Amino acid sequence: MGDLAEWNAAAGHAWNRLRLGLSRLCPFEYFRVVEVQKRGALHLHILVWSAEPLPRGQVQELALAAGFGCQVDLSPLSPQRHAHYAAKYATKATDQRGAAPWAVDVVNTRTGEVTRGRAPARYRTWSSSRQWGLTVREVRAANRAAMEAARLARAGDAAMAGEPTLLSVAKAATPGVGEPRRAGPSAAAAKLVWS
Repeated sequence: MGDLAEWNAAAGHAWNRLRLGLSRLCPFEYFRVVEVQKRGALHLHILVWSAEPLPRGQVQELALAAGFGCQVDLSPLSPQRHAHYAAKYATKATDQRGAAPWAVDVVNTRTGEVTRGRAPARYRTWSSSRQWGLTVREVRAANRAAMEAARLARAGDAAMAGEPTLLSVAKAATPGVGEPRRAGPSAAAAKLVWS
């Protein structure tokens, strides 16, 4: 394809062909990031993990058959280096969506004629297989666990320093039988909630 707008619009289908071909070689996980090059072409950066070695020649053949030019680097993944690599292109791509020419079918509603036209680019700046990384649910659960651990550590530090803890303030603020309820939280409870 000589037209960049046509290539960009078909890049998702080319990636699907490559992904299907790789899955026939062996099970794998991937993280894919799209970069918009200076000339406007979409350029894919794909990190692949497989328990089995990927044969360089077959990967190259599959990429070329799917319509890609291909540079294959089969070096082992190092979490920090490759996370930085993927994050660099993922953040760069979010600002570049308007720079990619995109071809679409345009229907003349009066005559019904279908022609090719241009439209804003529609592509995912990144995607990954289901087992790559963490889900949003897992990130939120880890965040909640970390916040709870920090809260417990602060409460433990306060208890060791002789300061009232949220638990001790709550017990002190709970009225006994026949005692009137307080209108609002105690000053100590408010301090702990906001600190």
